[in-house]
Amino acid sequence: MSDTSHADIESRDILTLLMLAAMWGISFMFMRVIAPAIGWAWAADLRVAIGGALIAAILWQRKQPLYLQRDAQHFLIIGLINSAIPFALFAIAALYIPAAYSAIGNATAPLWSALLGIAIARRGPGTMKSIGLGLGLAGVAVTTSAGTVSVGWVALLAFGGTLLAALLYAIAGQYMKTRAAHIEPMALGCGSQLAAALWLLPTLPFATPTNVDWSPTLIACILGSGVISTGLPYVLYFPLMRRIGVTRAMTVTFLVPCFAIFWAWLFLAETIGAGTFAGIFMVLVGVYLALGLNGRPSPVPATGK
Repeated sequence: MSDTSHADIESRDILTLLMLAAMWGISFMFMRVIAPAIGWAWAADLRVAIGGALIAAILWQRKQPLYLQRDAQHFLIIGLINSAIPFALFAIAALYIPAAYSAIGNATAPLWSALLGIAIARRGPGTMKSIGLGLGLAGVAVTTSAGTVSVGWVALLAFGGTLLAALLYAIAGQYMKTRAAHIEPMALGCGSQLAAALWLLPTLPFATPTNVDWSPTLIACILGSGVISTGLPYVLYFPLMRRIGVTRAMTVTFLVPCFAIFWAWLFLAETIGAGTFAGIFMVLVGVYLALGLNGRPSPVPATGK
């Protein structure tokens, strides 16, 4: 997918970026409600199953083929590393750390993507990108050491899981760019989400709580995680990338943690400390510099939900 960064950004594109950030940002709040209620495995599996079903319905309405047999291997690989494992890790993290922490972990995906790009190109990152990478990693350290959660092994492991999820997003982005560029984006989103649902099926018996209170709030959060935070963003994001280019579309990464913090404060009354704000500021500035958005754009796109 080419980066048409010279294209003008219209007001509808800015609105789409804000909508995407809000939809991806609220996913962390949804997980904080769903995972403790029905278990991390069910929370992750229902999210991708509902999201994949929604995209499948849109493709069916448009009479657009999915090519399941031809692209099954790509769907399975991308579904595993771009959805099944990351969503499971974020669902597990929701059991132990605030939504803001998970959002900051998610925001490091472009940093990992930049590092992968440097490794693949086999050349130094340059002064500004080096500063950006260092600042981003320092921001992660500040978040865990000066945030609102007492730093223990469980919290550190949970936060580490979000960093691993972000790394997997970057790896998936490389795979999609080099191996699956021939697949139409909507079909790729649908096939990978349905494949992720299959990957997560064997985990369900190991994380099934008893006496689930199927309240209207819980049901609304489950549907919201699948429709608002998974299915609909695929419908909006890929056309946006084609209109304004990969680099500009990636700026949604800067906005997602801001919305995640806002939703968690509004609906879950999560306390946001100075350490959290300092950490997220350092991560976002680091991402900005590491991607080269202050100058020549990085050729390596990053993913992140």
